[in-house]
Amino acid sequence: MFDKGCNRYSCFEKWSSSNRYFVTRKKDNARYEMVKEFECSHAPDIEEDQVILLTYRENRVSRTVEVRMVSYLDPQSGKNWSLSAI
Repeated sequence: MFDKGCNRYSCFEKWSSSNRYFVTRKKDNARYEMVKEFECSHAPDIEEDQVILLTYRENRVSRTVEVRMVSYLDPQSGKNWSLSAI
């Protein structure tokens, strides 16, 4: 687990390809494409559970990495507060 300001998508690609698990918040300006959406009716606090492709540039080359993104709604906050983590 680490802060969204310290994440690097190139590291996500290395970790994903070596079957390492990690959790971080999605950057607010993240560009991504949804690949697959999972049904989450069994968990009312989960808003979305998706596989996404994150786009980033490395050495002037556009690259993508496939990750899972889960958006969670906090029912105890008293607001519609949501957290998206990958």
